[in-house]
Amino acid sequence: MVATEFAGGKNESYDNAGVDLEIGMDIEPQLPPVAFVPPEQPDTYGSLVSVMPTSDPPASFQNYKTESCWSTTLQVSVPFFIAGIGTIGAGLMLGMVSQWEVFKEVSELFILVPALLGLKGNLDMCLASRLSTQVNIGNMVSAKDIWSQILGNIALVQVQSIIAAFIVAIFAVCIGIVMNGSFEWKHGLLLAAAGIITATTSCFVLDFVMIAVIMISHKLRVNPDNIATPLAASFGDVVSITVLANVAKFLFKYHDSLLYVTPGILVSYLLFLPLWIYIVIKQKHTKHVLTTGWTPVLSALFISGLGGLVLGSVATLFPGFVVFQPIINGIGGNLVSVQASRISTFLHKTVHLGELPSYATKLIISPIAVLFHGTPQAKIARILLFMAIPGHLIFAYVADYIFNGQSTVSVIFMVTYLFVSVLQVAILLYCAHILVHFVWRRKIDPDSSTIPYLTALGDLLGSGILALAFLFLRSIHRDYTPRVSSAGKNFSDSSLQWGTYEFGSDMPPKGANKKGGRHRKGRKNMASLNGGGGEDEVSLMAAADLELEEDFQVQHEPKRKKSQAIPAARHKFEPEENAFSIAVQVFIPFLVAGLGMVGAGLVLDIVQHWEVFRVVSEVFILVPALLGLKGNLEMTLASRLSTQANLGYMDTPKQQWSLIVGNLSLIQCQAIVVGFLASMAAMIMGWIPEGKFDIDHGLLLCASSLVTASLASFVLGIVMIAVIIASRKFNINPDNVATPIAASMGDLITLTLLAWISSLLFEAIETQPWLAPLIIGFCLLLTPIWAWLCRQNKHTKEVLSSGWTPVVLAMGIAVFQPVINGVGGNLVAVQASRISTSLHRDSKIGTLPSYASNICLSPFAVFGAKGGHARTARILLAMVIPGHLIFSYTISYLQAGHTSLTPIFVVVYLLAALIQVSLLLYMSHVMVHWMWSKRIDPDNSAIPYLTAFGDLVGTGLLAIAFQFLYVIGDRDSDRIGLSKGGCIVQGMPRSGLELPIVDHNTNTHPKTSFIASCVFSDGPVL
Repeated sequence: MVATEFAGGKNESYDNAGVDLEIGMDIEPQLPPVAFVPPEQPDTYGSLVSVMPTSDPPASFQNYKTESCWSTTLQVSVPFFIAGIGTIGAGLMLGMVSQWEVFKEVSELFILVPALLGLKGNLDMCLASRLSTQVNIGNMVSAKDIWSQILGNIALVQVQSIIAAFIVAIFAVCIGIVMNGSFEWKHGLLLAAAGIITATTSCFVLDFVMIAVIMISHKLRVNPDNIATPLAASFGDVVSITVLANVAKFLFKYHDSLLYVTPGILVSYLLFLPLWIYIVIKQKHTKHVLTTGWTPVLSALFISGLGGLVLGSVATLFPGFVVFQPIINGIGGNLVSVQASRISTFLHKTVHLGELPSYATKLIISPIAVLFHGTPQAKIARILLFMAIPGHLIFAYVADYIFNGQSTVSVIFMVTYLFVSVLQVAILLYCAHILVHFVWRRKIDPDSSTIPYLTALGDLLGSGILALAFLFLRSIHRDYTPRVSSAGKNFSDSSLQWGTYEFGSDMPPKGANKKGGRHRKGRKNMASLNGGGGEDEVSLMAAADLELEEDFQVQHEPKRKKSQAIPAARHKFEPEENAFSIAVQVFIPFLVAGLGMVGAGLVLDIVQHWEVFRVVSEVFILVPALLGLKGNLEMTLASRLSTQANLGYMDTPKQQWSLIVGNLSLIQCQAIVVGFLASMAAMIMGWIPEGKFDIDHGLLLCASSLVTASLASFVLGIVMIAVIIASRKFNINPDNVATPIAASMGDLITLTLLAWISSLLFEAIETQPWLAPLIIGFCLLLTPIWAWLCRQNKHTKEVLSSGWTPVVLAMGIAVFQPVINGVGGNLVAVQASRISTSLHRDSKIGTLPSYASNICLSPFAVFGAKGGHARTARILLAMVIPGHLIFSYTISYLQAGHTSLTPIFVVVYLLAALIQVSLLLYMSHVMVHWMWSKRIDPDNSAIPYLTAFGDLVGTGLLAIAFQFLYVIGDRDSDRIGLSKGGCIVQGMPRSGLELPIVDHNTNTHPKTSFIASCVFSDGPVL
């Protein structure tokens, strides 16, 4: 019990646990004042602690003032409903501008919409939360402090908005290239210019509104945490959509006649960027955020980009979806930002950064305690949850009425909509509680890092569950059916007619496309997955791989000093990772890697119809070998660097740069050599069955292979290094996360590069025949340079001479294998990397530790022993079933492979997957220990063999599974992807692998097409 003196002089007793208080009361627990961090403590995380007073806060802030339930509800509800008006306007505006010509011609604009709207949550809401905290702790009292905060924060947001908008535009362009198979440079410049203008303008306006609201709230003694963040969203969406649509329309109108406009806009913004950066650096309140606040912003942008893919995919499938999508996303983001901001302020005022209050000693607690009763913030969570129901009810009815000119919502639609919207808010509030306390414990300021993740998650979650709600309504034949085609209601006195979608010359004629879909006008729709651009439009949620850096970790372990020797039996003294920590660290990258595999399969399903793949069929032979480089080079690199990081050899910048330069040079050298050998093998395999050789096609294959291998290896190598360094910084074991993340983007990047580069070179065969030989010569000339750099580096000198055998042999196996079995390869790479790190740490190479004296153990000992690697093996095995279920049902939902899932099929497939992973995990134990005993570094040699063996075992087990399904009569009526001679690899050349598992005359089993598209495989589609 702690005695606390209140302003009135009365002493009250307070239970510091906070949880024992009656949470349903109208007051929140009062905590005693704390002494803030003195200035001599360095602030390496860019938190607000560095700018807090060096003594206790002012007297008016020494006690955490209580708010009544009525006061909190009133303060939150008013801006909440004002914000709802903004979301309604955003939905109506999006439904209106989606019919403009620029949105039909430049369909990538739909990808920009959620990301630019997300900037409101990533930048403006962070600004509001940051300034609210500063006001509440007394750092914005004098005019000098106020102007310093205003100037620094506005400059910071401008810097972040310019860079973020530019990255989002590049992301949208890349997705457009993959989906449309072509690149229009004028459209790319239009996307970048429109995105930057929209982001900077809307952020600039909203920032001034936020600052005014916060200052007025503080002056009127209203808690700005309750008001600022909802008002940041009140008109943010409608302003952003309006600015984006009008700017894009203007630039589209003149992008043919005034070619200099869009480049001039981009150059001017880039010239202003250093000025904003200079202003931010000069302000003590924001200079730390400039260097540390990028990860949540950029990560949230990519999450919002996934939401953009959902929006672009289902907007044409479900009429009226675009009206409700901004509402459900906006309300969820508004409410969770209030809760996150309040929790952050509570922590800033009551405990030191890095310390948790007594009620939050456990981060993961029950949702009941977070949302209803059990924490000091549960009361606010209840208020926000109950506020969501009438809010959504009102906003949905108003938006529907305005959109249609009459009410068209049914009872079943409203019940379904309310259910998914409340579910979204509940999930976000629970995530907010965990995330804010988690980052606070990691000494990261929640004001600058949590809201971007939460709002981006809300966008993705809201779009996803709303799409599921519309899908459910369609399955029960109760679709939402807007009547905009017959309403004929004038929206204004101008030429705009809401019911008929007339917007002057930009709108389609009456009667055209009344179902709400976008006109294609001969262009491929960005969400169409069939090569001919037919009517089946499906979601492409996994086409963009999300590279999500791991910012968080649960354990803290002091770094070992450079001079500190490695103990003889270090494993006995180090804290052992618990099962939950391993599962979390492995499962998240594992799911991300699975989405990358799904995206790779979908991309291959698209590009196989491109002309270069039809004419130069040998390109398909390159696919498995180039995808195999992910396992042969990047995963080996990840395993090698993970071991170095765990041994403490990547703790100083000098060590990091030495390892980075050496290893990047090594994989460039290996990628060029292996890419050249793979192209030679593809040419030979294409020449043998056809009996002829085309020199132009051979040069195209060689150049495409070299450029793809080099660029993909360079990009993934950089990503691997960043992940491992970040993991080390946040005390995450890189063995758990590096290798799956290497797989997450590897396939997608490699396939995209191969398809794009080969297509460009194919178009240049007639007009620029010198281009392919020039590329080949340039790459080969660079090879000695990379080899020299590797030889000069002590970390890679030995690998350069001894690491070729497994890489080249694995490439040879991959050339003759039509699929890459990604899931098994990802999991066994984690286990092999962990065992190798353990051996490096506990013994000298050539000598096995005492706990691994026997190499060939029984399977029971490998999987059933207590602790150690057996526990990790059990965790990895437990991930197989949920992982494969998620990936397979994702593919089924996306209609990739053109098949259906039956219960017997799922059971047989999961059994085959379990057998495959079990065999690989057992082999990894034996092979890694055997190589260690033979003085061979497993980091350089084990993973290529394991992944190549996984390819062979996975394909064999898959063939046996389908043969069994055929025998018992589990057949599919779909007959896509079959040749006259049997079930042949779809899209593969005539030399592709035939699977003798079907009766090719009558009974077919093309489920092979489904499963090989991306679940068992990273690569070609069977």
